[in-house]
Amino acid sequence: MADADVKENEENEEKKEETKNKTTKKGKPVFNVTAAIRELMPNNVELSGTAFLKMLKIEHPKQKINESTFKSTWSNVKKKMLNPTKGKKKSTVKKTVKKKLPATMPIMDTAISFVKLCGGFDAARKCLESLEDGVKSLR
Repeated sequence: MADADVKENEENEEKKEETKNKTTKKGKPVFNVTAAIRELMPNNVELSGTAFLKMLKIEHPKQKINESTFKSTWSNVKKKMLNPTKGKKKSTVKKTVKKKLPATMPIMDTAISFVKLCGGFDAARKCLESLEDGVKSLR
């Protein structure tokens, strides 16, 4: 794991160097807020986002810094610096809800409730046979 941390730190340093040398089409150097935050963060971890923004504006007075994008960038950089070994969040698995199949006919619901009231299929069959015998005797 130590080798992975060292390799990751080297890659981060290379990215920092690449961002420092970028320029616009007119030849002006590009101001990289993330790189500026990375430079100042190790000494000022305890500062809040607004205090850090004020300090950054003092360090770079000529630069226009968008507050909303600064806050999200500052938060992301701080998270990565405080927890460098934490990876991406694991995706959650959605629970599948099994749908109950509807009865095709209302008479099926009635038959099922009849079987339940009788206490099972055998008891329901006996009950129906006795009902059939009663109907035959009435004729």
